[in-house]
Amino acid sequence: MFRNNLPKHGYTSAETVRRNYKINHHNRWASVNPKHKFTAQNRFSKDFFHCASNINGQKRFSRDSKVFTMGSCFARYIEIALRENKISVLSDKLSIDPSLYTGPRSASAALNKFNIPSMKNEFLKSLGHLEINGDPFIKVRDDQYFDTSTAGLILAPYEVLLSLQHQIAEFNKQILEADLFVCTLGLVEMFVDNETGCVLNTSPHPLCMKKYRGRFDHFRPDYGYLRTELADMLDLLAEVNPSLEVVVTVSPVPLQSTMTSDDVVVSNTLSKSLLRVVAQEASEERDNVSYFPSFEMVMNSPRGLTWEDDCIHVRSEVVKLVTSSFIENWFH
Repeated sequence: MFRNNLPKHGYTSAETVRRNYKINHHNRWASVNPKHKFTAQNRFSKDFFHCASNINGQKRFSRDSKVFTMGSCFARYIEIALRENKISVLSDKLSIDPSLYTGPRSASAALNKFNIPSMKNEFLKSLGHLEINGDPFIKVRDDQYFDTSTAGLILAPYEVLLSLQHQIAEFNKQILEADLFVCTLGLVEMFVDNETGCVLNTSPHPLCMKKYRGRFDHFRPDYGYLRTELADMLDLLAEVNPSLEVVVTVSPVPLQSTMTSDDVVVSNTLSKSLLRVVAQEASEERDNVSYFPSFEMVMNSPRGLTWEDDCIHVRSEVVKLVTSSFIENWFH
C-alpha cells in the first residue's frame, strides 16, 4: 500500500476506530450533551482529575504479585501505597543509615534514579552485565568521596560507599523474582563524567565541579537517545525475567533547576514531553509494557489543590488519589 512515505506503524483500522468511539466514554474534550458525563471539561471542574486507562490496553494484576519499583521520588510514593494495600513490594526493604543523607529523607531515598541511563546502568551493574570503566566514587577530600550513582548522600569514606553499593546491587537482584516492575521516568537533563563515560544520577557535588574542572559536561539528550536507553533496559529485563510485566509512568515532579539557558518551565516541559513520548512508544511496541497516566492526573488537577507551596512536591492527599486509582483499576 502506498502511503506517501508515512511511517509504518501507528495505524488503526476504521472498524477499530468505530468501536473505540462507541465504547470510550472519555473520548470527548467538551460536549453540551448531558449524556457525556466524562468529558475532559467536566473532569477539569473536579478537585482531582481522574484519567482513564487505555480501553484497549488495560491490564489487571493480582494482589499476590511481587512488585519492584525504580525511578524518581514518585516511585517511593507508589511503594507506600502498594504496601498500605497489602501488596508485596520487593523494593521497599532497603533501609539506609539516615546519617548518610544530607538532610531528612525517606530511608530508601538513595535509590532514586532520575534519568533513564542511571536506571539502565543500575540493572546492568547489579546483574553483572556491566563493568564500570573507572571508579564510580570521586575523591573530594581525604577519605571523602562522592557517589555518582546514588542520590542525596553526604560525602563519605570509600569503604562506606562501596559497602552501600554492594547492598544496593543485591537489593536490585530482586527484579529477577518480581512479577511487576513499575518504572517512573523522572528527568531528562543529566551530567556525563568524561573520565568514565558514565551518566551521573544527579548533578556533580559542587566541590567535584570545582576540583575537577572540565571533567563533567551537561547533557540534554534527544528523543532517539532516550528511546534507545529505555529499550536497552527493557530488553535486559526481558532477558533475565521473561515473565516480567512493566508499567511505565512519568513523574509529575518538575525539574528543580535547569542547567540550560531556557526558562526552567520551558526546559521541564521539553523533559516531560520527551519522556511521555518514549513511555507511550514502549507501551505500544511491547506486549508486556503498559502506561499509567499519573502525570496527566496531577498536571490536570487544580494547581492550588495539587502542589505544596514550593510547587515541586505533590500534596500527599493527591498522591494517595493517584496511587489509589492505580491500585483500584490495575489490581484485582
